[in-house]
Amino acid sequence: MGNTQSEETIDPEDPSLGPDHLSGTTTRSVSPSPSQSANPADQRLNAIKAQNYDIIRDECCHEDREWVDPLFPADSRSVYLDGSYRFEIEWLRPQEICERNGVDLPRFFTNGPSRFDLDQGELGDCWLLAAIAALADRPELIARVIPDHEFLTENSGFERDSGYGGVFRFCFYHFGEWVEVCVDDLLPTYENRLLMVHSASPEEFWGALLEKAYAKLFGSYEALKGGVCSDSLMDMTGGICETFPLKRGAPRNFGSHLNQAVERGALICTGIWGDANSNMLLPNGLVLGHAYTVSAVDTLYLANGGHVDLVRIRNPWGDATEWKGKWGDQSAAWHYVPDSVKLALQQRRHDDGEFWMEVQDFVKTFDDCDICYLTPDSVEEAEKPGWHLTTFFGQWTGASAGGRMKYSETFANNPQFVLTLTDVDEDQSATVLVELSQMDRRGGLGENLNIGFVVYQLGPDDMPPLSFDKFQTKQRASSVDFYSNLRTISKRMLLTPGRYVVVPTTWEPGEQGRFVLRIWSEAEQDDPQLHYRAINAEGISFTTESTEYSVRNAIRKGSYGSIDFPSVTQIVPPIPPQRLSKLNPPKTNVFKMDPFMMEEAAKYFRQVSPNTLSLDPYQLKEGLNRLYPTEPAFFFDLDCCKALINAHDPLHIHKFHWKQFLPLYRSLNLWARVFTDYDKNKDGFLMTGQCFAALTALGFESILKLLSEAIEGGPTEARNTFQFHFADHAGLISFSNFVLAVLKVQKAKESLNRYREKRRNRVKISKSELVSVVLQP
Repeated sequence: MGNTQSEETIDPEDPSLGPDHLSGTTTRSVSPSPSQSANPADQRLNAIKAQNYDIIRDECCHEDREWVDPLFPADSRSVYLDGSYRFEIEWLRPQEICERNGVDLPRFFTNGPSRFDLDQGELGDCWLLAAIAALADRPELIARVIPDHEFLTENSGFERDSGYGGVFRFCFYHFGEWVEVCVDDLLPTYENRLLMVHSASPEEFWGALLEKAYAKLFGSYEALKGGVCSDSLMDMTGGICETFPLKRGAPRNFGSHLNQAVERGALICTGIWGDANSNMLLPNGLVLGHAYTVSAVDTLYLANGGHVDLVRIRNPWGDATEWKGKWGDQSAAWHYVPDSVKLALQQRRHDDGEFWMEVQDFVKTFDDCDICYLTPDSVEEAEKPGWHLTTFFGQWTGASAGGRMKYSETFANNPQFVLTLTDVDEDQSATVLVELSQMDRRGGLGENLNIGFVVYQLGPDDMPPLSFDKFQTKQRASSVDFYSNLRTISKRMLLTPGRYVVVPTTWEPGEQGRFVLRIWSEAEQDDPQLHYRAINAEGISFTTESTEYSVRNAIRKGSYGSIDFPSVTQIVPPIPPQRLSKLNPPKTNVFKMDPFMMEEAAKYFRQVSPNTLSLDPYQLKEGLNRLYPTEPAFFFDLDCCKALINAHDPLHIHKFHWKQFLPLYRSLNLWARVFTDYDKNKDGFLMTGQCFAALTALGFESILKLLSEAIEGGPTEARNTFQFHFADHAGLISFSNFVLAVLKVQKAKESLNRYREKRRNRVKISKSELVSVVLQP
């Protein structure tokens, strides 16, 4: 493929070139016609496309039977990646579920879709549920995902005389096209209850069936464990997503930005990073490693003449796990707001997962915010000219997988996409959004590639494809901020009229995969073209002054919902030297998040335990000390490794499984950084006071305060007792013992959360029990 050049004529009138809800836009597509590889994802997708809903339903109605889907069977293969049941699951149709639970006849919708309908089940797919909740109150978007939406609203959907045949259909935007997915209505249950997504109304089943269709698209329910909201928002709408990192610096007046996005119909989700497997409840009522839906933004005008910008958020759990801060459901701030205003804001004191909070608290509390623009016109001001969409399909394969700019002999072999911008605004500039997506490899198909792109402006005499020496003479017009193994990355840029070449690349040469490149611009796009460069770079050696990228630990976002989703490794520009001194970096780099170290860890697990991928305490001790330099400050002793296994061993098998290594790695990374920050003598040990300060920095201040109150003698005696349990003969606490202390205090915090009353913050646990939890051997 890399030896040919391809240009194809575009027919703008072809209705198959883009999603039909993008009214007022010109959607064009050009493809190098890559050969479809016979990988499992392609085989599954082709088989899904071959199923015809009308034919299936008509046959089932004519034969008076209910459809059984051969592609997504009602057995363990559709639940788990390895096809083995963890416990007994019974597959039942909605009629059977309702009958066994004494409920009236099932309905697809009860009163139409609502964001309050669905509650998350046992599957860690809050990232999907957050997107569905954002979609639920938008009939025009629901109708795109559920084609029979109007009929199913007016009818139950489960009546023989209305065409019920045990089959339902849904549509998802998947790798550049809308795909119709048919599913039967056999649903996984445990003890006659839905195991996965379920509705607040026991007779309603639209959420469970939609989730099943999405799981079928990726091969199994387990394939949906963990993800990012930008992916699910795109799959539900076909829109383009921008992710705003909040704690690293949200845009100024972010409340106005949110309000503008909501007014123009954008869908918004947000989340908090962390170990999603633990579902750790924070003191403020929110959950680590969890995704949320932003359902409204509003301004509340106060009696004193001031105003407050508020944002309404919903937890997919749909229960009392809500924000406890100012403007939350139980906040005293609402006492001073008239009932009429509260009614207009739909402020509800219900345990439904939805709450209000101030925008400034939102920015401080959440880690990122995904905004999905449904149409090009929703991105900028309404008076701007109509937007235009160009879609390219391409692939990195063989010689065309040239890698990033560092690789002078192969970079120019990457696919090169030419874009011509005309008819710009009076200010002679146009806003352009470039989005690069790779084929999602979730579901056991391997890790995503690290991908990115660069944009160069072409001169009047430049004839693509460009050679590397041509690229050397040009200034970059724009590029991604980082390379990432997220499924999709995007970049907004301001360009002047002219011709540009967009070069999507992988991080390393030879990394093969397919991609979709979408370019949205407010300026007219003429003659979109795709070029593959011939192999002609032998013997060429060039140097470059362009900024090189480096790999470092910069976790922009983890997946929400599960530890099983591949980690998100960022490849970002190096930190300027003048900023390094302000970051107070750790004394050692041994805990740097390094994908190569993760690969070494995987090799060790396979070598020591090829069948179960599980380590005992002695093997874990050897593995950790083999992976990291055995400095005295960071040596892992046996007691520490036993405690780490106990903390990650809910089934009490006394083994540490490979799937648990990623959250452990992240935790060790965080603890080591905090330990180093409070090691004022830089000798690899903490004094007891420094240890208390480090634990406070990790968020355990309330537990330490309760512990001090529980021990006779107050804070001084508490520190002495703490020193007795975790320090050596010299009163010093090593890193291994610091980890033990963190695990003990963390366990105490979790115990306290379990003992808290549902509606009050009063603790029902004795002082002796608290001390025992923290200080027991």
